[in-house]
Amino acid sequence: MKCALSRWTILLLTVSIAGCSGAPTRPESVGRGDYAKVAQYVSALVRYEMKKRDVTGLSIALVDDQRVVWAEGFGYADKAGKIPASPETVYRAGSISKLFTATAAMQLAEQGRLDIDRPLGDYLPGFSIRTRFVDEAPVTPRSIMTHHSGLPSDYLKGMWTRNPESFTRLADRVRDEYAANPPGTVFSYSNLGVTLLGDAIGKVAGRDFVSHVRDEIFLPERKLGVVVLANSDTSGRVVGKVAAEALKLALEAKTGDRQPEREKPEGGEGSLSQEALQRYEGWYATPVGAVSVRKTSGGLRADVMNRTLRLIPRADGSLGLQYRLLGLFPIRIEELDIQTRSLPIDASLSPCQPVPCHDETPDVLLRLE
Repeated sequence: MKCALSRWTILLLTVSIAGCSGAPTRPESVGRGDYAKVAQYVSALVRYEMKKRDVTGLSIALVDDQRVVWAEGFGYADKAGKIPASPETVYRAGSISKLFTATAAMQLAEQGRLDIDRPLGDYLPGFSIRTRFVDEAPVTPRSIMTHHSGLPSDYLKGMWTRNPESFTRLADRVRDEYAANPPGTVFSYSNLGVTLLGDAIGKVAGRDFVSHVRDEIFLPERKLGVVVLANSDTSGRVVGKVAAEALKLALEAKTGDRQPEREKPEGGEGSLSQEALQRYEGWYATPVGAVSVRKTSGGLRADVMNRTLRLIPRADGSLGLQYRLLGLFPIRIEELDIQTRSLPIDASLSPCQPVPCHDETPDVLLRLE
């Protein structure tokens, strides 16, 4: 018994020490043009988060009016080869490009040239897909951006090739394919949907998609941007946190206005309004099958592979997972360094927020993003 207690003492002490390691202190204020102070704090934050999340390499750049005011690499681009990360390190952008597609779509919506709730076919002539469902809603730009379009995740023919054909041919290719789900009912991540939306954006803009994004998003002056890229599976939350903090402080350095902090959940950590809870109810397609998120008297619950997980609002306005160690001790899964990514509760495009779900641990197979 004494030996068992000693093991528990060591375990609890280890967790406590890990939880108390000091994060860098955010500066109280940043003077106009003082990007050096921004770089100093963000550098410390990057090192702290990389160590906490076991991230191998990360690069960051801060751009003001097409001028790189700070760029730096941290860790390794190739740890085995001892090649350090630098501002020139090349990373796989992957689905980061979806942000540019959504931004371009919302710009056109602001201009009155695109209605995100109209059928995609109104903007992409010739688009259609077969369906097994009765009285289903149309595929819309909104349902694509929130991954509720019902379209298949990918169109695999010609996807893995050295010389892929133009993505503008996809609308013709999918006419004989079938929808995976009725639009607007199930969250299911779809690269195909976002690709079709990019084609529609080009049609509405009257020029090719790449030229439109370059001219409307990347090149206009008076813009402030932060680019953060990393090379580890564990880096998702690090990239998001670093980018958000860097952008807030950079805005303060550029404009002199301190950015407001995110509002905490009503009633403090662990609580959500009934209206907020209801926004998350629904079914989500995940690598482990369909996951149901439901509202109960005790808050939100996620049913995953015959296990029920509690979704906990955190002080930063995101949702985390809570699990009971040995069925007795409630723990925040993220505190044990399991990669659980946050789900914002202030979704603006849809009440149904995208939740790509997976995790590598046997007990918790849900990742919120």
